[in-house]
Amino acid sequence: MKLSNEKIKKLKCPEDQKQTKKYDGNNLYLLIKNTGSKHWYFRYMFSGKHKNMALGKYPTISLKLARTKADKARLLLSDSIDPMAQRKLLKLQSTCEDLNFGKIALQWFELNKKEWSDAYQKKLLRWLKSDLKGVCKLQIDHITKSHIIKIVSSMVDANTEKKVPPLFSMLNRIFRYAITKDLTNNNPLTNFNYVDLTGSISAPKNHAAITNSKELGSLILNIENNNSGSYCSQEALKLLPHLFLRPSELRCLRWEHVDFDNKYIKIPGELMKAGKTHIVPLSVQTLSKFQNIYKYTSYSKYVFPSEMSPSQPFSKNVLNNRLRALGYSTNDIVSHGFRGTASTLLNEQEENFQHIEIQLAHKVGNSTSLAYNHAEYLTQRRAMMQRWSNYLNKLCSDAELCSAIE
Repeated sequence: MKLSNEKIKKLKCPEDQKQTKKYDGNNLYLLIKNTGSKHWYFRYMFSGKHKNMALGKYPTISLKLARTKADKARLLLSDSIDPMAQRKLLKLQSTCEDLNFGKIALQWFELNKKEWSDAYQKKLLRWLKSDLKGVCKLQIDHITKSHIIKIVSSMVDANTEKKVPPLFSMLNRIFRYAITKDLTNNNPLTNFNYVDLTGSISAPKNHAAITNSKELGSLILNIENNNSGSYCSQEALKLLPHLFLRPSELRCLRWEHVDFDNKYIKIPGELMKAGKTHIVPLSVQTLSKFQNIYKYTSYSKYVFPSEMSPSQPFSKNVLNNRLRALGYSTNDIVSHGFRGTASTLLNEQEENFQHIEIQLAHKVGNSTSLAYNHAEYLTQRRAMMQRWSNYLNKLCSDAELCSAIE
């Protein structure tokens, strides 16, 4: 029989009991204690287990309000949502906004983003909005190892466990930032070994590169003689071995970056992986190639525009596809591998290591010198780049001579 306000006021716990229950129906009941207090509960089953959800103390929570709360819980159950778990989540999300993990993460991001390229910034924001969206809604003090386990497990299920190490690195930096700012003492990643969940994650392979001079000469000859594919794909692949640029940097190169008067390329920091302005001196050979290309693609802001849309660079897969078309597998050479080729062979030729590293746009020096070194050793690097182009031309000529003899 359903309860009424009159009945509830008269209810008492029997003297020989500590507490007793009186049901209103549909699993809503009032627990009356021998102290005289009365508390509402909703009893339900979830995942095969019985649970009792506290709804509040009577008369603060009236009969009508208790029934409304029970009805809301039943609606959640109809959608396979545990009402108690949902209430806990809402509680975690409702406390002080300044201690919200997502807000703290964005503060950390804004403080450090000047160190990163646009592509890297976008990747970190994508992780926050997708992989970490659950914890971004929580207070930083409320994030536990259970939340981290759930994140890692979801990546394992999606076969994206290779993202776990860099994601953990970012999370650690955010928690250390929050601890330094005295926003929390909590870091659930402390003593957390994700390998126990992911298994051993293989280290990323080095980009395949050709470092044998004879094989490199044959490759350069094949590239120079290649007349298949679009004009831009042919010319970009001819330039790539000479410039030390990452394929993405060459692909997105704009004519405003090519300084014909000073005979160098100057790429602004926001387009570079390390976020620092980078200068590439042009050899006689590469300057001549850019001058010829300008005659054909100056209609676009990009040196190598897409055939489909001049306002966009060509596809990121083009250069690797051209290498495959020339008969080279991914185990032989990839477009990014030309940087490794240059580094290996120039070091073997005892070129200055620091000049090579600066030309590869690797970080060299402390944070102060890094801010000013985009033009450092420019004269020496210009000479090195000329020697490198001459070397590649000689290897190509030798390969052509060998081919003619054979």
